[in-house]
Amino acid sequence: LCNSFVASATEEKKEILIVGENNFPPFSYLNSKGKCAGFSIDLTEEIMRRLGYRYKINLTKWKSATDSLVLNK
Repeated sequence: LCNSFVASATEEKKEILIVGENNFPPFSYLNSKGKCAGFSIDLTEEIMRRLGYRYKINLTKWKSATDSLVLNK
């Protein structure tokens, strides 16, 4: 999980933004309907559900994912 996702949360949003690679099957990818899918997605959703955290998953190219973390977007 650590090698395929980056996460950021801002105090005012109270939501964790999870950003990951969009073309890393079977771990994380966009399915034929454009929805986030894969083992890491399923695992992340279950962890967030059990912890009761609000979150959003955004899959993109890895460079964009790491840039968004650095820029806190």
